[in-house]
Amino acid sequence: PEPPAADDAATSTPPPPPSSKKWGAPVLIGQGAGQDTFNSDAQASLRLGVSSNGNAVAVWLLVKNNRTIVYGNNFIAGAGWGTPVVIGHDDSTLQGTGFAEGSSSGPQVAIDKNGNAIAVWWHKHFHTKNSLIPQHLVNGEAVSDAAHIYTNLFVPGVGWGTPMLIQEHLPPEGYSDTYKIGQSSGPPQIPMNAEGNAIVVWPTYYTNGDINHIGMGSITFTSGVWEQASRYDGVPFENNNIGQGVRDIDVAIDDLGFATAVWVGEKQSIYAGRFIGGALAGPPTLIEGDAKPARRPDIAMDSEGNAIAVWEQDTGTGTYSGGISSIWSNRFAIGVGWGTATLIETSDWKDAPLGGDAFGPHIAFDPDGNAIAVWSQHDGVPNNGAWGSIYANYYILGEGWKTPQLIEGKSSKFYAHSPEIAINASGEAVVVWQQPDEKGESSVFANRDLRDMGWGIDAPVETASGSFILPKVGIDSSGKAIAVWTDLEGQIWAGHSE
Repeated sequence: PEPPAADDAATSTPPPPPSSKKWGAPVLIGQGAGQDTFNSDAQASLRLGVSSNGNAVAVWLLVKNNRTIVYGNNFIAGAGWGTPVVIGHDDSTLQGTGFAEGSSSGPQVAIDKNGNAIAVWWHKHFHTKNSLIPQHLVNGEAVSDAAHIYTNLFVPGVGWGTPMLIQEHLPPEGYSDTYKIGQSSGPPQIPMNAEGNAIVVWPTYYTNGDINHIGMGSITFTSGVWEQASRYDGVPFENNNIGQGVRDIDVAIDDLGFATAVWVGEKQSIYAGRFIGGALAGPPTLIEGDAKPARRPDIAMDSEGNAIAVWEQDTGTGTYSGGISSIWSNRFAIGVGWGTATLIETSDWKDAPLGGDAFGPHIAFDPDGNAIAVWSQHDGVPNNGAWGSIYANYYILGEGWKTPQLIEGKSSKFYAHSPEIAINASGEAVVVWQQPDEKGESSVFANRDLRDMGWGIDAPVETASGSFILPKVGIDSSGKAIAVWTDLEGQIWAGHSE
C-alpha cells in the first residue's frame, strides 16, 4: 500500500487518520497453559490461521499431568467458535499403565481459502524398559527421547481427524552413539497457499558425541497427499564450535507451491534457501554481510514467488553486548535472486523518541507486491526496558523502503511489544500487539492500514481487567479481523472486528 502523500500546501489542514474498525466482546474459546504451570513454551504456543472466507482455526498446548497436549478450536463464519478438542496425543492418560508416555511442543497451523487447515507439532515419546509397546530403535539401540513430526487435518463440516506421523526423526548414517532432536532449535513451520498446498520444514540435530549435524527436514502436502520427506544435514562441526547449525526457521509459500525459508545459521548469520519439490534446491544463501549476531528472521512471499525477509541484528554500540539491535531486510526477486541487506530503520537513543533497540519484526505482502514490516522499538530513556513502541514501514514495489511510522499512541510511557501483522487480498492490513496500562496490566491493542488512507488510530481489542498476552491475528477478504490471545491463567480468548 502506498503511504498517503504529504500535503504541500502550508495553509491546508491534513485529513484526520481513518478510524480503526471496532472490536466486539471477546469470546472464551479454550483453556491453555497458565502462568502457574511454569511452562513458558506452552504459554507461548497459541497459533491462528484465518481463511479468506472468514473461517479460522486456533491451536495451542494444554498442560495436563505434567504432559503437554495439543488442542484446537475452529471458527465458522456466521456460526461462531466450536468446542475445544484434543487434536494431538493425550499421553497424560498413560501414566502408570506401562505404555510409553510423551509430550507435544511447537504446534503450528495453516489454512487455505476454503477453511481446510493443517496442524503440525513435535511429539516426544518417553520410552521406558517397562513399556508395553515397541521402543523406537536407531541402529538396533533403543532411543529414550525420540521426537517426531505429527500432523492433523481439519475439514469444515467434518472436523479434526486423527494424529498422523509424517516424519520419523532419524539420524544420518554413522551417528548411532547419541541421538538428539531438533526440538530445542525451534518448532516445525508450515505455510499453506490458498489452494491448500503446503510444506513443513523443521530443524534437525544429530550428534555422535564429537561431531554435530544441525540441518533441516522438509515434507510437502500436495493435492491432499503427503509426499516423500527430504533432509538437509548442514555443515558438520565439532561440539566446541558454537554458533553453528540451523535454528529459528521461518518459511513462506507462493501460489505455485514453491517455498522459501530463512533461518539463523553459521556464526549467527541469516541464511535463506528455496524449496522445489519439497527439497532444498542448492546450497543455502547468506543474505546479510554483517559480522554481528542476527536473530528472529521472518519471511513473506507474494503470489509470484518474490520474497522479503526481515530480521534483527546488532549494530553500532548500545545496550546489548553486540550493540543496538536494528531491523534489516533483504528481497528475493524471481530471475534475479537475493539483493543486498538493507537497514529499514536507523534510529538510536540520540534520536528519541524514535531510537533504541528494535526487535521482533514481522512482514506481510499485499496483492500488488508491496509489503509492510512491523516491529517493537525501545525509545525514550536508555536502559529502560519499560519504554517501547510499535513501528511500521512500507516496502513499495519499484521504490523500496519508506520511512518508519509510529502506529500506536503510548510510546512515551508504556512498553508495547510482540506485534503481529496480517494483510488480505484487498491490501487491508491489521496489526495487534500487547501493551500494559497504568495498572501494569497487559492489554491487546490493534491498528489498521486502510490501503490508500494510511494507518488509523490504535485501539484496545479488549477492555477487561487482568493481563492478556501474546496475541495472533488474521484477516479475511472482507476486512474482518480475528485475533486470539491468552491470559495469565491460560484461558484462550478470541476477538472479532467489524
